Amino acid sequence: MRKWIYTGYQESNDNPKRKNLLLRIMLVTLLSMLMGIGGLLFLTYNQKVVADNYSNSIDQNFSNVKYMNNISQALYRHQALIFQYMGAVEDREKREEIQEITAGLEAEIEDSLEKLNENLKGTDYDPYYHSIYSGFKSYLKNISYVFYFSNKEDTATAVYYMESALHFCMEKVNESVSELSVRIAADMDEADRVMAQRIRFAQESSVLLIVLLAGFSFITMIFCFRIFDSLVNKDALTQVDNYEKMQRDSVRLKKYGKFENFTGVACNIKDFKYFNQQMGDKTGDMILIRYAASIAAFLQKGEKIARNGGDNFILLIKQERVPQLLAFLQNMEISVNTSEGIKKLMINSRCGLYRIQQQDSLREVVNACYLALADARMNAALDYVWYDRTMHENMVKRKETIVQCKKGLKQREFVVYYQPKVNIVTNMLCGSEALVRWNRDGELVLPGQFVPVLEEEGYITELDFYVFEQVCRDIRDWLQRGIEPVRISSNFSKLHLRDSEFGSKVLEIIDRYQIDSKYLEIELTETSGYDDFNALVAFVDEMGRHGIYTSIDDFGTGYSSLSLLKDLNVNVVKLDKSFIDHIEEADEAHEKMVEDVVRMINDLHRDVICEGVENNRQADFLKTVNCRQAQGYLYDRPLPHDAFEYRLKNPLYSC
Repeated sequence: MRKWIYTGYQESNDNPKRKNLLLRIMLVTLLSMLMGIGGLLFLTYNQKVVADNYSNSIDQNFSNVKYMNNISQALYRHQALIFQYMGAVEDREKREEIQEITAGLEAEIEDSLEKLNENLKGTDYDPYYHSIYSGFKSYLKNISYVFYFSNKEDTATAVYYMESALHFCMEKVNESVSELSVRIAADMDEADRVMAQRIRFAQESSVLLIVLLAGFSFITMIFCFRIFDSLVNKDALTQVDNYEKMQRDSVRLKKYGKFENFTGVACNIKDFKYFNQQMGDKTGDMILIRYAASIAAFLQKGEKIARNGGDNFILLIKQERVPQLLAFLQNMEISVNTSEGIKKLMINSRCGLYRIQQQDSLREVVNACYLALADARMNAALDYVWYDRTMHENMVKRKETIVQCKKGLKQREFVVYYQPKVNIVTNMLCGSEALVRWNRDGELVLPGQFVPVLEEEGYITELDFYVFEQVCRDIRDWLQRGIEPVRISSNFSKLHLRDSEFGSKVLEIIDRYQIDSKYLEIELTETSGYDDFNALVAFVDEMGRHGIYTSIDDFGTGYSSLSLLKDLNVNVVKLDKSFIDHIEEADEAHEKMVEDVVRMINDLHRDVICEGVENNRQADFLKTVNCRQAQGYLYDRPLPHDAFEYRLKNPLYSC
C-alpha cells in the first residue's frame, strides 16, 4: 500500500472533564503535601513539648536539690560553730564573732528555704518543706536559748538546749531533707523513664508516620498514574482511547506479528449533525459517550477503539468478528436524558473498512478506512464500504481536480449558464438559476465532475463568489444595454456559514456593481441548517433587511423541512424533483402529500417553485396544486450567456 498523508481530524482535549482531572491531580497533590507538613509539625510539636516538660522538671529538681544542699551544708557549719561557741567560755570576743557568723548562716538558710518554698508550694513536696521549715525554726529557737543561757553563764541549761537543738531538731530536719532528696531522686528517675518512653513513642510515631506517608504517597502515585493515563491516553469526553494510544498499541501488535489479524474500521454516526441541531450539544455529547461505551462493551480482549474527533471513531477488530460488528452498529439503541425526559434513540453508523496487511502501519490503515468512509458518505445507499485501490486513485484525481480548478479560476475558465424559471400559468420567464460549467481545454466539464470535490475539500466557496460576481457583472451589462433582467438565483454552499463575514462579502459585490436587490436571490440547500442553524437564520435575516431574496433548495430531502419553514424567513422554497418524479404512477397519497406541502408553503407566504419538470403531465399537476413556478427541461436546459440573453428578449414560452 502506498503511504498517504493522514488527514483525520483530532479534537482538542481542553474541555471541562479534562480540567476536572487536572483539578483532581492538584487536590491529591495538595492533600499529600498537607499530610506531610501536618505529620512533621505534629512530630516537631510533640518532641518540643516532651523536651520542654523534661527540661523544666529536671531544672526544678536540680534547683530543689541545690537549695537542700545549701540548707544542709549551712546547718552543718552552724552546728560546728555552736560547738566552738560552747567551747569558748572564757573568750568573749570569740563568742561574739561566732554569733555574727551564725546569724549570717541563718539568713542564708532562710533565703534557701524561701526559694525552696517557691518551688515546692502546691506540689506533692509541700509537706516535706513544712517539716524541714518547722524543724529549722525549732532548731533556731533552741539555739537562741543556748546563746541566752550561755550569756547568763548558766552552762548546764545552755547545754540542755544545745543538745535538744542538735539532736531532736536536727534529726527532724535531716530526716525530712533526706526523705525529700529520696523523693526527688525517685521523681527524677521517673522523669527519665517517662522521657525515654516519650522519645520511644516519638520514634515509633515517626516510623508510623513515614509508613503512612509512604503508603499514601504510593496510593497517590497510583491515582495520579491513572489520571495521567486518562490525560495522555484517553479521549476526554468519551473515555475511550485516543489516536496516540492506539498508535502505540498498533506498534506492539505489529512487533509481535498480530497486527494483520485485525480489520481497521472508521465509523461515525449517521445524521449526527441532525441530533446536535435538534437536541443540543449536551445531548449530542451524551450520545457520543453512550455510543463509544456501547462499542467498547461489544469489543473483545485485544480489540481496540479510539475516538478521532467529532463523531469519528477508529476500531481494530478481529477479522472474523467484522460481520458481528456491522450488525451491531446498525440500529443501536441508546438512551439519553433530555429536557423532556429519557429518550431512546436508534443510532445507525456509517463505516469504512480495510483488511490490514502485514506491512501496514496504523497511519496507512486509518487513511484507507477514511477513504472508504468518504465513499460511504457519498453513497446514501451504503452504510459500509470496503477499501479498494481505486479509492486512492480517485483521491489523487480529486487532488488534481482541485489544483486544476484553482488554475481555472485564475484563468477564468469557468463560465456561467442560466437555467430559466417559468410561470407555468402564463408561460412567461420569471427568473433563472445561475449554474457553472468548466471550459477545460475546449471541453465543457459538467458540475458533477468538480463541484462535489470542491465541496468536500472546502474550496467551493471561492467558486461560489466567482459565479455570483459574474452574475452581477452580466446583470449590470444587460441593464446598461437596456435589457430588463429577471431575478437570478445564485447557489452558495453551506460552508459559507462558517464565515462571519459571509453576508458582508455578498453585499460588497452587490454594491460594487450597483445592482438593485430585486434582481438577485441567494440560494442555499436545506441541509445548510444542520451545520449551524443560527448562522443560517442570521444570514437570511441580514439579506432580508437589504431586500435580497433568499431561497431553500432541495426542500424535502432532509429531516427538518417543517421546522425550517417555521423558523427561517426565506422568500422562496424550491421543491426537490423527487416530489414529482412519480406523478405519472397515479399515487393518490403521494399527490395529496405534495398538494398539502404546497398549500402549507403558500399559507406561510413563501413563493414555491418545483425543479426537475420534464413533461406536461408534471406541469399540469403543479397547476392543480397551485404551484405556479417551475424549472426543468420541459422549458429549457441551462443556457449559455448569449442564448439566455435571447430568452430575456423573448420571455414567452410556447408550451
